[in-house]
Parts: sequence; structure tokens; C-alpha cells
Amino acid sequence: MEIHRVYSAHVDAHYLRGIHEANDRFHLTMLSACGNDYLVSSIDHYMRLSLPVRANSLADREELEVSRQHHRFMIEAMKRRDNWVLAHLCVDHLQPSKIFYLKEIEKTGDDV
Repeated sequence: MEIHRVYSAHVDAHYLRGIHEANDRFHLTMLSACGNDYLVSSIDHYMRLSLPVRANSLADREELEVSRQHHRFMIEAMKRRDNWVLAHLCVDHLQPSKIFYLKEIEKTGDDV
């Protein structure tokens, strides 16, 4: 909840570095709750590799609001221990960056 509060404050201030740092902290903290250090380490690694793709949504205020809503829904799902909903939210949460990336690749004609 505290990390989400910090994230939200950065979203409101449109402080991009703070948004990025709080977002990564939110997801790594959430995933740490599962107790699987290998998973957390792997996700951290891929978060770093995918930052150029994920960062595109940081400048888009509408996408940031969607992200903030997803985080709230994830917190509520964790409170209810609703893993099925949480898993679907995590997949949905990745879609805006994925869609943006695929559109950009399409524009350049590069292969994915």
C-alpha cells in the first residue's frame, strides 16, 4: 500500500524517474510475497531488459492512470487472496507496453 501511495504521488507529479522506480519496487515486492527467489530474480532481470519497451507508457498520462488502477486492483486481489484474478491482472497490466512495442516494430519493418 505504501509503495502504491508513493507511485501515485509520482504519477500525480508526473515525475518519470519516481514512477519507474516505484513501479519496479511495487512489482518486485508483490512477487516477493510468493517466496520464490528464483522467480523474483528472473522477473527483475527481465524488467531491466524490457525497460526501453516499458518506459514508453511512462510519458502517457492515460496509460499511467490505467497502470495505477491495475495496481489498486492487484492490491485488492492480494488482500482477498484471489490468485486467479491477480494472475489475469498481471497479464492485462503488460498489454499496453506490448501493444505499443509491436506497433513500433511494425512501423520500422523490423522483425520481432
